[in-house]
Amino acid sequence: MSQILVKFLGKAIGDPCDQVRVTMLQSLNKNFDPFLSTPNNLRTLFLCVNDPKDKVQELSLKILCRLSKHNSADIVPFLKKQLGVYLQALNDNQF
Repeated sequence: MSQILVKFLGKAIGDPCDQVRVTMLQSLNKNFDPFLSTPNNLRTLFLCVNDPKDKVQELSLKILCRLSKHNSADIVPFLKKQLGVYLQALNDNQF
């Protein structure tokens, strides 16, 4: 299962079509949480937060927030840092 998920996530971040990336992330429901909360898969989801498509960013953040129940030690520091980035952008009126 983990090898399939790694390939799936690779496609979810690397596909040139925005809609494919959105659809793939939308399909990652809570049944995948134990597999998604591994460090390698988390790094891939962290990359999705920087996607140029807002919907991909939103979905990846929602997944990461959901996964924080399973692996808070790896996820919460990233989410705090990302919140700081968003707040700074709002402060600079560039968001």
